[in-house]
Amino acid sequence: MPFAHAQATVVNFTNTTAATSLSAVLAQPPAQGDLVCVACFYDASQTTVTSCKDGNSNTYSRTPFSPSSAANATSGSAMLFYWIANANGSATITFQFTSLPAASNGVVIIVDDFTVTGGTVHFDKDAAGTSTVAGVTVNTPVFSPTDTSQLFYAYVSPQHICTAINSPWVGTIETNVNTCAEYILAASGSQNPNVTQTSGVWDSIMAAFTIASNYAVDEYGQVTTFGRSV
Repeated sequence: MPFAHAQATVVNFTNTTAATSLSAVLAQPPAQGDLVCVACFYDASQTTVTSCKDGNSNTYSRTPFSPSSAANATSGSAMLFYWIANANGSATITFQFTSLPAASNGVVIIVDDFTVTGGTVHFDKDAAGTSTVAGVTVNTPVFSPTDTSQLFYAYVSPQHICTAINSPWVGTIETNVNTCAEYILAASGSQNPNVTQTSGVWDSIMAAFTIASNYAVDEYGQVTTFGRSV
């Protein structure tokens, strides 16, 4: 299996008035070549996320369809960032946002680090999901892997409370805003987030990452191509 969960998931939360950043600290810096996924919750009516970086100023990329905000008024927004680690990774990951107002719903950060074998990881695709009809199962977005060695990562922001992450997903339910981040190390077939919640609408975001054997990330974070796949 080309992906493995490298170290314990880290979670942090704040609703401090005037806060402009929130960090989570891994037990150790990600190894060179690791895939680091960052899930962020915020209320788009109260603040705007501006960036995600680590303690050595490495910039994390936002997935193209982040944030998922269609149901923000009732569920808040869900956003994903990711980074393919170079040799200068930091254990501290911080996302910045505009100042939180008084009585804010707060912000959440969840960080997962994955080891990668057999090549270099690349972002493949993502999709945002939502529902205007209340339900107990978060079942959007939906897509299938484009090859046989993909990692799926998803983040769910429910109107109420995430109560279970269902197979084949595993992950973390945080208890401040009751969002959840989850992953499938080797995705197969059509998948949706498959999260159980107390009935309500939601915002969700799901991303797929793949392995390319003809690329490598050097110690400076530069991508080198070894030949061309045909």
